Amino acid sequence: MSVISRLRALESKLRRRDEVTIIRVLGGLPDDPMGRTARTGEHRWEQECDESDEAFKTRVYELAKAAGERSVVIGGLPDQLPSLEIAASSFDSEPD
Repeated sequence: MSVISRLRALESKLRRRDEVTIIRVLGGLPDDPMGRTARTGEHRWEQECDESDEAFKTRVYELAKAAGERSVVIGGLPDQLPSLEIAASSFDSEPD
């Protein structure tokens, strides 16, 4: 079986999956080990102050699945300008 055929078969198998893949990006912002936001497509979710990481992950998984999304990114650097400016200022204030 050629590489192209194997890749097509793998892609077909992944497209049939009725699961949501959650990708955690660690180390995006100081003092934020997991990340307090999740995003996929047009959807954005914020972790509640009293919500555990596991509860947030479960909630995001269910919401993404209901929205028909296949993958979600939790954490990482913000992708919206106001959040990015806040993140930049927190990096600037970190001691060396």
